[in-house]
Amino acid sequence: VKKLGSPAFYAAMLLCLYLPFSMVAFAQEKADAFFDQKFSTRATYYVRVTLMHLVIIVVAVVWMIMAQSAHGVLVVGACVGTAAGASSSSTKQLSAAMDPRLTIFAAIGAQVAYVQPMFVFYIIDFQPAASLLQFRQAVTYVVII
Repeated sequence: VKKLGSPAFYAAMLLCLYLPFSMVAFAQEKADAFFDQKFSTRATYYVRVTLMHLVIIVVAVVWMIMAQSAHGVLVVGACVGTAAGASSSSTKQLSAAMDPRLTIFAAIGAQVAYVQPMFVFYIIDFQPAASLLQFRQAVTYVVII
């Protein structure tokens, strides 16, 4: 945020991440039956649960090697929000279909995943004024994990 402009940019980043996340979850609720019928439930879950993780990895790698700009950060946030929204909501649906009690573990797993970047930032001493190399080290964790 420090290198990309005003403090309002942080709000724009969150909006670009969470708005697509929410829209994908809403769209899935409305369109699941259509895609399940057209492609089979197994195929659609494979795409949403497994391939969306691959999409997030590809977006992270592209983010690491592209020129850093404010607009680029917002586009990456929207891409990650879209892929993560599809994966997260489908994972919760899948766990509920297997056994409704598993939704608790899916929610705990999601919370642990949300906290992991804070640990990575702490371990590598990532700061708002970090160098491009430190930024790439922080994003590498997404590709590896």
